[in-house]
This record gives sequence, C-alpha cells and structure tokens, in this order.
Amino acid sequence: MVVDSDCAQYDVASDKLLLRHDGELEQHTVSKRGFHYDAVAERWKYSPDNHVVLDFRKDFFNSQPQNEFIGSRRLEVLPVEFSDPPVIVLNSKSDCFYSKVR
Repeated sequence: MVVDSDCAQYDVASDKLLLRHDGELEQHTVSKRGFHYDAVAERWKYSPDNHVVLDFRKDFFNSQPQNEFIGSRRLEVLPVEFSDPPVIVLNSKSDCFYSKVR
C-alpha cells in the first residue's frame, strides 16, 4: 500500500496484499509500533466492472488501543484503475491505495 498524507495519521507502517491467480488473498500489515497482522487464507475475485472483491480484508485505518493492533475485518469491493502500474483504490477521496509491485 502507498500510505500518503491522508493515511499518515493512522498506525499503519505497511500493508501488503498478495492476490494470487488461484483466488487466494494474503494480507500482511505492520503497525508503526511493530505489531504484525498476517492473513494467508482469504479469497478474492475480479469483478468485470473493474473492481476486486476481497473476502475479507482487515482495515486498520481507525483509532488503535495503546497495547493492541485491532482492525475491522470486512468484505470489500474496491475499484481497480488500470494505470501503469495498476492500483486498487481504497477511497476515491484519499491518496492511499494498493499498487502493483514490479
């Protein structure tokens, strides 16, 4: 994830999604305080209207308790922009997005 100014206030140092060809989804997130979250058995699929459906992604862009790293686990349908490189948009009004690593 590219964490720019709109997301800098939150406790996320890095957030990586791995979308595999077989529909498997992994999410690996590290907080600025060193907490780790790893999900390796989630699912995803492409929606023909240029979206990805993530079953499930954990959203950490919220207030965090001092001694924990808690996110909201939810099904998400996120738009894909086929730029170079392609990006998955979290919020059209935000500058935080997932970008394909080359």
